[in-house]
Amino acid sequence: MLSGLVTEAEVFGDYTMTALRSWAIAILDFYHAAQNLSKAAAVALDGRRTKARQWFKLVRHQLRHGQSEQVIAQLAHAIEFRQLPTSVFNTLTNVHDYLQTDRQHINYKHYKALGLPKGKWHGGKCLQMAD
Repeated sequence: MLSGLVTEAEVFGDYTMTALRSWAIAILDFYHAAQNLSKAAAVALDGRRTKARQWFKLVRHQLRHGQSEQVIAQLAHAIEFRQLPTSVFNTLTNVHDYLQTDRQHINYKHYKALGLPKGKWHGGKCLQMAD
């Protein structure tokens, strides 16, 4: 049975996080992650809105349906594949690193199976507590 939500704003210090860790699941807000992917698509495919929209829809779908590793790999490939302007390289790298760092918090297919929400929470993350 699920009960209560705790946002980052309600978590005070490491002690609270340690106390909650055994029965809480940290979830990176899906919409925040998707917003970052949208930024990556816009800069990587500058001037090609149709292709940017298509790629964004693909990776957003993959992220939502448990294929986060493929999304992260596509970003890594885009970074390494060609000479990029500094601003594009920086944006793609930031989005890649953001998802890579929080990869254990972006398994949205699993969260859906558990009946957990995929967002929208303060600060981009929420903790769902299970009884």
